[in-house]
Amino acid sequence: DAGHVFLFDSESRKPLADWQAHSRSASATAFSPDAELLATCDEQEIKIWSTDSRRQSTLIKTPAPIGNLRFTPDG
Repeated sequence: DAGHVFLFDSESRKPLADWQAHSRSASATAFSPDAELLATCDEQEIKIWSTDSRRQSTLIKTPAPIGNLRFTPDG
């Protein structure tokens, strides 16, 4: 399941969705403060997704490996 993203309901722990986010293993994920966006990354790119539609809205290519992701408090 390399590169797959799985979303679960935090209370029931039931799966809500899964999709292929990257061709390689995702190395980090982060939710926006309102939980409407999810950022995922592998070694060379960051992708921003809508958590409702699971559609990618942004792609950022990076020259160096990414270790962590975080949204600012204001999104």
